[in-house]
Amino acid sequence: MEQLYNALAYLTAGVSLSMGSISFFIGLQRRNKTDLIFGIMGLCLFAFLLLPPTGFILFDHAPYSVEIVVKRVFIYAYYALFPWFIKFYTEKENNKIPLVISLFVVTGYGIMFFTTVDRPWQFWSMAAELAFGAIALYGIISGISKYRTNEKVKVKWFMVAIGLYGFLFLLMVINQLTKGFISQIMGMEMFFPIHFHSLLLMLIIGLRMVADVLEKYQLEKLVKARDKRWQSFMHHAPVFVLEVDRQGNITYINTYAIEQLGYKDSGEMLDKNWFEMFSLAPDVISAKRLFDKLIRKEKMIPFLKNTICTKKGKEITVDWVNYLSYSDDGQVVGVMSVGRDVTEGVSAQRLISQLRLELEMEHIVHDKILGSTEIIGSSKAMAYTIQKANQVATTSAPVLLEGETGVGKELFAELVYKLSSRNSVPMIKVNCGALPKDLIEDELFGHDKGAFTTAIQSRK
Repeated sequence: MEQLYNALAYLTAGVSLSMGSISFFIGLQRRNKTDLIFGIMGLCLFAFLLLPPTGFILFDHAPYSVEIVVKRVFIYAYYALFPWFIKFYTEKENNKIPLVISLFVVTGYGIMFFTTVDRPWQFWSMAAELAFGAIALYGIISGISKYRTNEKVKVKWFMVAIGLYGFLFLLMVINQLTKGFISQIMGMEMFFPIHFHSLLLMLIIGLRMVADVLEKYQLEKLVKARDKRWQSFMHHAPVFVLEVDRQGNITYINTYAIEQLGYKDSGEMLDKNWFEMFSLAPDVISAKRLFDKLIRKEKMIPFLKNTICTKKGKEITVDWVNYLSYSDDGQVVGVMSVGRDVTEGVSAQRLISQLRLELEMEHIVHDKILGSTEIIGSSKAMAYTIQKANQVATTSAPVLLEGETGVGKELFAELVYKLSSRNSVPMIKVNCGALPKDLIEDELFGHDKGAFTTAIQSRK
């Protein structure tokens, strides 16, 4: 039986060395606490098994030899690190439970160190068993919690390893409670089976973690390839891609924008203030104020169109889409903007508006108006006046025609009348200037018979 345990010890030592070394160096390279702690656990287990007396400790009596005391430093370090590995592997946030368990482990070693007499129940052994049980319980609870977060693949093999650990712990407790019944059956003076879990723990968790590293490597490789394609698109896409910090200094600008702004490379522009370099002189202060409001989230401006000036003095109009840039802790660090050159489109719109105005001035007179024989004229002013008469004729609003004597006010009044909806009823012309003020009311509105002394008959 002793030879079997020694064989298991050497096998465990080899597996611990390989898995521990791989995880340790991966943890150092990636600064991953889970890999680093698991690697240290494997190396501690390797040292424990190879230090004299080699293998598992099967026979020892108090007071303990220097070799045993030194040897147990590494196995106790292994168990002191175990709850921290569980914490980081299952991504638990509470540090108190692993700390308490580690203190129990350290306390057990301290009691063992000062033990000089053999007793049926050793205090150091009881402290160690309490810590081992706490590790098993903490591992099972953490594993179940992790399993419920739908990360079943990651935690499945962890639960197998912890389940085996818990089973061996129960065997150890039963052996203690039955005063060594199991150890007597197996012909061993000292039966401490919980150490036997380490072989499968190193194999199961070690292989799982190596597989995770390979998966992460493949994902990182894929992400880098996609990032490379994305960067290539960003550099050469026919749009302005600009990123500035909180002060408005340029931190990134793509190749297309560099060329459109009249520069050769980004080195001439990086760390320089965007607004001072490219905003039109009258707009610099207002642009900076607007940017400050955007940074402070006082005013969101996802879309913005403005005119900027290139290195050679050419003015171009850009339609921007703006996004806030955040750091890992959620703080605003700047603004990312993507812009499209719309200078030609804006110029075309201005030209269309100008042509439309000219067309309105020259060709808006309807055929009905132009066919009038009373008004003769082809100037822009005449055409414009006829067009306005046409517009007002369709309404029921009062119309006031102003002008010097002889300019044709009466002709335009008749034009409005002919184009109105009242052209089927008579048009009454009254020369108000030729009427005395006392007779205006009577002339315009008439009177009834007997309304005054001389009203001998009614007048409509």
